[in-house]
Amino acid sequence: MYGSRVGAMLAAFDDHIANATESEEDMERVNEWRNILIRIANLAGFHSSQNYRDEYECVEEIVKDILRKLEHLIPCDIKRSLVGIDNHIRQIGNISSHSAIGIWGGSGIGKTTIASVLYYKNQSEFAGWYFAANVREKWEKNTERNVLRNELVSHILQDKTEIPTPDILPADIKRRLGRKRVLIVLDDVNKPEQIEYLTGRPHDVWFNPKSVIIVTTTDNQIIKDCTLQYKVGKLNDNDALHLFSFRAFKTETPPDVHMEVSKMAVSYADGIPRALKILGSSFFWCEMIDEWKDEFEELKRNAPQVEQMEDVCSQNEELARFFQVERHGFGSRNDGYELQRSGGTQRPDICAAPQPPEFTVGLDSHVDELKRQLLKGGFSVIVLTGAGGLGKSTLAQKLCWDKYVKEKFKDNIFFLTFPKTPDLEMIAQNLYQRVGYEVPLFLSPEDKMKNLLRKIGKKPILLVLDDVWSGSESIIEELKLGLKDYKILVTSRFRFPRFRNTYPLESLSTEDATTLFHHFVPECGCYDNCQDHKDLVEKMVKICGNFPLFLKLVGGSLRGRTTDIWETMQKRWSKFGEFAIDDNADLLDKLGVLLEVLGTEEIIRECFMDLSLFPEDQKIPVAALIDMWVELHKLDEDVGDVRIYIEKLTTRNLADLVVTRRLADDLDKYYNYHFITQHDLLREIAIKTNNSVSVDTRKRLIVEFSEKNLPERWTEETPESSERRLLTDCLPIRRTSGTEETPQQSSARRLLLGCLPIWTKDKPQKNIARRLSISIGENFNPSSCNIEFTEVVVLVLNLRTKNYGLPDFMKNKKEMEKVKVLIVTNYDSLLAKLENLNLLRFLINLRRMRLEKVSIPFFVELKKLKKLSLFMCSVNQAFGSSSHRISKSLPNLEEMNVDYCNDVVNLPEWLCDIIFLKKLSITNCHKLSSLPEQISKLENLEVLRLNSCTDLEELPDSISSLHRLSILDISYCVSLRKLPDNFGDLHGLRKVYMNCCGRIWELPSSITDLEQERLDIICDEEAAALWEIWKLVLGNIKITVSKLDINLNWLQRRFPKVSFF
Repeated sequence: MYGSRVGAMLAAFDDHIANATESEEDMERVNEWRNILIRIANLAGFHSSQNYRDEYECVEEIVKDILRKLEHLIPCDIKRSLVGIDNHIRQIGNISSHSAIGIWGGSGIGKTTIASVLYYKNQSEFAGWYFAANVREKWEKNTERNVLRNELVSHILQDKTEIPTPDILPADIKRRLGRKRVLIVLDDVNKPEQIEYLTGRPHDVWFNPKSVIIVTTTDNQIIKDCTLQYKVGKLNDNDALHLFSFRAFKTETPPDVHMEVSKMAVSYADGIPRALKILGSSFFWCEMIDEWKDEFEELKRNAPQVEQMEDVCSQNEELARFFQVERHGFGSRNDGYELQRSGGTQRPDICAAPQPPEFTVGLDSHVDELKRQLLKGGFSVIVLTGAGGLGKSTLAQKLCWDKYVKEKFKDNIFFLTFPKTPDLEMIAQNLYQRVGYEVPLFLSPEDKMKNLLRKIGKKPILLVLDDVWSGSESIIEELKLGLKDYKILVTSRFRFPRFRNTYPLESLSTEDATTLFHHFVPECGCYDNCQDHKDLVEKMVKICGNFPLFLKLVGGSLRGRTTDIWETMQKRWSKFGEFAIDDNADLLDKLGVLLEVLGTEEIIRECFMDLSLFPEDQKIPVAALIDMWVELHKLDEDVGDVRIYIEKLTTRNLADLVVTRRLADDLDKYYNYHFITQHDLLREIAIKTNNSVSVDTRKRLIVEFSEKNLPERWTEETPESSERRLLTDCLPIRRTSGTEETPQQSSARRLLLGCLPIWTKDKPQKNIARRLSISIGENFNPSSCNIEFTEVVVLVLNLRTKNYGLPDFMKNKKEMEKVKVLIVTNYDSLLAKLENLNLLRFLINLRRMRLEKVSIPFFVELKKLKKLSLFMCSVNQAFGSSSHRISKSLPNLEEMNVDYCNDVVNLPEWLCDIIFLKKLSITNCHKLSSLPEQISKLENLEVLRLNSCTDLEELPDSISSLHRLSILDISYCVSLRKLPDNFGDLHGLRKVYMNCCGRIWELPSSITDLEQERLDIICDEEAAALWEIWKLVLGNIKITVSKLDINLNWLQRRFPKVSFF
């Protein structure tokens, strides 16, 4: 109803009311109708004076009107480049006046941006459109030529089209194309035949004569047949300064203090947009004018490397788009990536100081005193010493995050946690990656460190060495250099007499200790009893000796307990009396009492003890714990039993849960970014408790091998073995770190390892342990073991080596028949090559296998394997091995996780033959470009995660045949252009994760076929707008706009570079 008619009716109503004599009830009805008409008049509608012959013409005009209103909606990544574009658009004019437009100019001049703007502003005038990006790059890959043409034709015709003969376009397809007026952009063309292959022109006409083809190229000869040839010139000075300023400052003009150097940079870029973007992006991180000048001078020195720098910059922009924020949105320079002219990429997450706990007591005065020493100039070593658990690490963290300390040292704050046997080579590699420099070759670890510190030593440096053990003083000495403003802060349980500046940390005051104790007993359950019985609290605090770690553990264990339990535990602990905090052994004994509290919950106690199977100071993946505990304790993974036990460990402060990134609902039980951390004292007490009984009665065996450490009691020598040991001592089979083994050393090692079992006993020992953890250091690998592991269910191998052969004792099938879980983790900075993989076939009952940071040449036949997890592994060789097909090797596999495997480009077709597969996660595999069409064979698949596969451009249409699929995760697939046309056939789908899929502009019409009772969509605001339209039609869709988790903490455990290959 038109508004004018409503107005006339309202006037009639007014006249009627004025002369009315009806009842009050009738008057109410009249007023109700009047209000309804007013609301109708206020509704927006589509008004046209035309008389349409049928409904189709009306709908067509409405659609065109909407598209015209949407012309201004240009993708955000193009909007950023719209400086000086309007002038080019005006000069080109109406594109419909030309059948072919050629846009040419030098590299980085803005051709693609101009073509993109023309494309998005004019596509509503055409019946079909397609933007073919990077034609030259795809043309060079012969296999992608036909793929590109198929995509173009399919997009134009809006259906899946395969052209069987590459050089001939079928007549029926040509006939259909000829009916359509289309707009096509061919970007970065370098050969005339590319235009003909993709459009038929100039020798053939595939499309409606009124179609428009836009070509961008650097060679004007290629576009000689175009009716308009437009050369793109350089930006004028004003536009160039505007573009540079936006990239460097996110403002239209530079601040006055930076105007001079900005103009120098603009002049250096010579009006080329891409060069301006590179310079602006590079300078974005500089905070002071001197840094700007240093950056500019370095850029001028490295002028020949501009193309290289351009590639690095484009990678940086991809990362920013990946997080869907501008880089200044990260908040501070420490939160983003910084480009380095050396060609590396800074990793601020490596060697970064952890954030201190939100609640601390008794540390402020220590922070102030130590801060005064750090803010002084010059070089000094400060040793912060005290018993374990006093809060030394927390104090160091607070110092690193202090406002004034950060202001002085800025990016040059490095926080290193020392293991008992520190590896200077690994420390050097991590520091080089942190600052973004290439690690120099042919230098000793000591020289690498000195070289790096001198490079960054122009600015103040704060190097924190946390938890340094006795015997590591020499490494501290190696790190001492004569830099003008360089501080080394050491935290240790030990005193180092050679360093005079020692700061002892004492226990808390009684007041602070009581405050901390109350913090760990929140206001619920027994907290009220604490207030009613102050004397009981005072006794507890006194027994704890005002010791922070003990207060935390006791408070956690008594949280929510009754007064009777408090009194019982107070009496038990009081038997030990007050303890001296300088006595580490006594401390461990008293902490051991806390484990007895867990005796009523045996499974919690066992879970706590299991954390000691992993190396100290490492994040333990929750996914690995799930694998262990499901098989050890017969827990139900789907029900979430494991999560309950983890919560009990954390609420009692026996461990901490760290979630580095939230990408999924916890109800989905996806824990790839969940880790457990534990205080090293707690690990020590677990190991001490475990080892308090004889070897043959231990529930878990924890063995650490290195050239300096052999397992105690497992190396009894016979005269023969003693003779061979002497031979070993005499032969020069050891080599220094970083050097290659000579052929003579290699032969000697093979001879000795072949003749002499390093790990040996005359009589085999039987053991009841169900868990076996073996840690292997560099240059040491036990060849055999004479202990029988007949009861082992979980085998954990912790590696720090470049090559590792699986232990020979695995050959005993009878001995290994109970092993159900294998966890192999390499903690070295480089991939470890796994050898003797054939030994895995003796694990005949293996159900779960997790491999991290290893190279896998092939897959072994494991008939009973249910779950396979591969993290940061090299798997391309195994995936490409035709002689070891996963479908035959792993016929009963139900879950497969592939994460950060950067050499995965295509999934092999035979993967789809594993018909029992229920969960498939291919995440953070940035080179993955496609999924096999045969994926429809996975008829039992329930979960498909493709999170952060940034090169993945499309999902195969056959995916719509997965009728049992309930969860689909395509978040951060930034190259994904569309959902399958038959997406609506996924009737079992109940949840879709769709964050940061910015290239998906529309949803397929088959969405209307999603008739399930409820469908949850978890997405960003852009995707939510797409789904909201269909929500009105379906009504069963629940849309949740998720808060993007913008941080780089998820990289912290991936401390080596992701690109290994």
